[in-house]
Amino acid sequence: MNDKVTAVPAIAVRAVHDVDALAQKLPGLDPARYFDSQADEEYRAALTRWPVMARLMKLVPTATTASDEMARLVSDEAG
Repeated sequence: MNDKVTAVPAIAVRAVHDVDALAQKLPGLDPARYFDSQADEEYRAALTRWPVMARLMKLVPTATTASDEMARLVSDEAG
């Protein structure tokens, strides 16, 4: 019987977005104080990519169609 205890390596936590990844490398950085537009852009893209799923999850009103959402996103970016 082997009485040796082997160390289990720590599991790295995957960062959600760039600010979280940078905060893992810089201990003084508080990711809650920063806004990362990458996460917001990915969320908006997902709403248009999967409109049915977004409606089922109640992330957009049920009357909103994918074309309506895309038109709103384009107008938000232009304005």
